[in-house]
Amino acid sequence: MPSRNNESTTMAALTFRATLGLWLMLVPVAALAQGQDGTPAERNLLIIAELFPGIYDNANQNYFDGRLNLPEDLRHIRLHGEVTRIDLPAFGSHAFWVEGTRGGETEPYLRRIYAFAADDEARAVRMKMYVFDGEDHTALTGAAGDVSKLDGLTPETANYQNGCDVLWRREVGQFRGRTDRTTCTRALDGVEAAVDFELMLSPEGFWVSQIGYDSDGNVVSGNPDAGPYELLRARMFDCYADIPGVSGGRDEPFDRYRLNDIHDMGGIQWFTAKDGREFGVTLRNVFWPMNNEEGIFTRNSFVMYLLERTADGVSELTYGWTEPGAQRIGINMRWMLVNCYMVSNADVTPFWGREPRRP
Repeated sequence: MPSRNNESTTMAALTFRATLGLWLMLVPVAALAQGQDGTPAERNLLIIAELFPGIYDNANQNYFDGRLNLPEDLRHIRLHGEVTRIDLPAFGSHAFWVEGTRGGETEPYLRRIYAFAADDEARAVRMKMYVFDGEDHTALTGAAGDVSKLDGLTPETANYQNGCDVLWRREVGQFRGRTDRTTCTRALDGVEAAVDFELMLSPEGFWVSQIGYDSDGNVVSGNPDAGPYELLRARMFDCYADIPGVSGGRDEPFDRYRLNDIHDMGGIQWFTAKDGREFGVTLRNVFWPMNNEEGIFTRNSFVMYLLERTADGVSELTYGWTEPGAQRIGINMRWMLVNCYMVSNADVTPFWGREPRRP
């Protein structure tokens, strides 16, 4: 039978443990009470910052403007843009370098820093634009890959477009941003204009419209009837071409030509075969603006084209297609095989049966 001293010791220990447990329970409650809710603008800022980086191109729109025989003033030239997050603390936590080319040119016509921040008073995400257009800023070209080109740049020394902040607000499935035409003025096409700059951003793409008005409200730049430039989000592929196109396990020598970094919104790479012929591989996700059979819905397709360039110009040798979301595509004409992929077979995780869906 336990002694009275043991019973007293046991009771004291239980009392101490109960008191300690009660005290420990009170401590986290006080800590948890320090939490607070963020704002909708802060949440939307994080979503936009995640959505914004990417490669964008309106090759699809540019092609179909011609196929639809639109009047010249309603057609859209080819635009290509790349958006990359940059680490420039002076411009805030969410700064991006934007670089764009047009009409198939290689030298950018547009170089900008877009800096985003939550604006709780406006209940929106505010985007400040710093513009570095023109020949004076060619040294900044490629700053996304070499941010040191922006060394020393601060909001005070950058070309800030005062009065042209873009306020982004969420809509169904996208974000829409606009400037205030009453405060945003710029020289467009050599004329000082009030600028209506409108942007739309979604997982599918980045649409842009810029219309300039004179003091009387007349349009001096852009065409409101043409609608926005519809730049679609691109994916990057690596490709190779084998000549001849060996298949079926045949033990036959072939030459392989590597074609890396081709985007699927009209990206193209050229190579010269050993016999001197010049070939091109281009990829395009085709999003139809109309049906190509009356009364029958035409599904979108991911297409690979094989081209040849001669003294007489460029001709299309063949093409193949698959589903728009496919991550690889290939064709084999026996005398040449072309294979394009987002993930190389050397890097893919082995599996049995159907390829597992990617998250």
